[in-house]
Amino acid sequence: MCLEVYMLKLDDFYSRLSTFNNWKGKKSEIELAACGFYFLHVDDLVKCFKCGVEIYKWEINDNVIEDHNKYSPDCAFVQRVYPIFLRINNNNKKESVSEKNKYACSCEA
Repeated sequence: MCLEVYMLKLDDFYSRLSTFNNWKGKKSEIELAACGFYFLHVDDLVKCFKCGVEIYKWEINDNVIEDHNKYSPDCAFVQRVYPIFLRINNNNKKESVSEKNKYACSCEA
């Protein structure tokens, strides 16, 4: 019961973010908290407030939401936010392509 109450308090982004004091991991604490994780203060070990999956050994190029989905696809938090992250990622890719084309000359020389 005590664990459940603690987990409920961490359903808020800012509550999760506040656990990352003294974080020295390779991933952004903001990104980890946004993806449902809080810091367990052991190396770079984080835990999802909703499903309880624990992930560690983060690398700079890891995609936090993709890894959360990979290791806990049934997590209710991931199921709710994963489509949003995919849309944001796809929009960023489209903007990146259109920015590159913005300065391309379409005239014939």
